[in-house]
Amino acid sequence: MENNALMDNLTAYLAVSGSLSIDELRKLAPINSKRYYQSYMGFLRDYYSDRKNIIEGIANIKSHGLGFTVPQRIINYGLEDLKGHIENSILPVHNLVGLNVVCNSEDCPVETFPTRSFRWLKNYLIEKGAKITEHSSNVMELVKKVHSETDFLKLCARRLKREKIIQQIDDQEVPLVPEVLNHAYKAPSVLFTANELNRRFVVAIPGTVGGMAEANHENNYSYVNNEAVFALELASKGKKVTILDLSANFNHGLIKLCLGTEGIQIISLQADPQTDATIYYRDDAESKNNIVNYNLEAGINGREYLEYLKDAIKNISQSDVLLIIGGSNNYLYDSIGLFCVEAQYFRRFGQVIGGRAKEKEIKKIIVVPGGGYDKDSHILFTDFCLGIKDKLKMEE
Repeated sequence: MENNALMDNLTAYLAVSGSLSIDELRKLAPINSKRYYQSYMGFLRDYYSDRKNIIEGIANIKSHGLGFTVPQRIINYGLEDLKGHIENSILPVHNLVGLNVVCNSEDCPVETFPTRSFRWLKNYLIEKGAKITEHSSNVMELVKKVHSETDFLKLCARRLKREKIIQQIDDQEVPLVPEVLNHAYKAPSVLFTANELNRRFVVAIPGTVGGMAEANHENNYSYVNNEAVFALELASKGKKVTILDLSANFNHGLIKLCLGTEGIQIISLQADPQTDATIYYRDDAESKNNIVNYNLEAGINGREYLEYLKDAIKNISQSDVLLIIGGSNNYLYDSIGLFCVEAQYFRRFGQVIGGRAKEKEIKKIIVVPGGGYDKDSHILFTDFCLGIKDKLKMEE
C-alpha cells in the first residue's frame, strides 16, 4: 500500500511537470491501469482544492497532465488567457415533475464509476419528482446477435488469450463476475421498454454503459453494447435509427458494430483522437458510410462546442427513433473528458437537439447516459434532458 501511495505521488508530480508520456505512465502502473488517471485526480483535489484555482488544475490535467500532446489551444492561450476563455460555470436547480424515465429495476451487484453515477442519477431523478418506470428483463437472444459469446467460462478463457496489459485493464474496469454479467445482459431491455412507452421523449437508464463494448471484447466499463443491440434489432425490422453520440470519449465499439448497417446513422462528437488518450485500438474516427464524426480539440468551451453541435445535428435524417448518448463528460470539471464546457450550456445543447428533432418530425427520442462520472454529472445530464423536453413542449 505504501508503495502504491509513493507511486501515486511520484507519478502525479512527474505528470504535472510534463516529464512523462502516457506510454511511460502505463509502464509505471502495470497493476492498476487507471493509476495515471487516479494520480492526477488526487493531485487536482489536493493541490487545487479551492474552486477559484481549479482552472489551473484543469489546464494541467487536460494538457500535459495525461501525457497526451498539449492542445494547440492551450499553447496559444497560455494559462491566464485560458482562464478568461472559460465562463463562470453555474449549476442549475431542478423540478423534474413530468420527466419520463425508464430505469433498470436491478442495481449492479458491483459498484464501478458508471454504476455509481447511475445510482446518483436515479436517486436524483426520484428526489426531484421525475416519473420513474422500473424494468429489467432477459433479452439474451438479442444480446447474442451482437455478442456471440456470453458463457462465463468461455469469456474468461477468451480474456486469458489477450495481451497481458489488456487483461489487466479489463480485469480492473470490467471484472468478469457472473452476477455482473447477468445484470449487463438485461440492460438493453431498458431501451426497448423506453421505446415502447407511449411517450415521445423518454430518458433510459440501463444500469451499465455500453458504447465501447465490441463484438468480442468487453472494455471501458462496457460489457454489452446496449445501444448497438437496440439499434441493430430495430434496423433488422426495417426501422430507421439515428444515434447522436455526445460522449467526449470515442465509442469505438458502437462504430464498429453499426458501421455500414442500413437503417442506422451515427453522428458522433468526441475529442480528437490525437489527444484522447486510450490504450485500446480505435478507428481513425473519420467520417465514412453511415458514420459522421466530429473530432474536437481539447479545451473547447461551451460556446464553441455549441457551434459544432449545431452543425452536427444538420446531419440528422428522417428517423423512426433518435437515440442520444448524453455525455456529461464534456463538463469543465469532469475528470475524464477533455473539454471545458460550462454547466449552463447543457440545457442549451438539449434545446437545439430538441428543435432539430421537432423539425424532422421524429416521433421517438430516447436519451441514455454516456460518459460523466463525477459529482455533478447527474445534474448536467438531467439539465440536458430538460433542454430537449423544453423544445418539444411536452405536456405530460
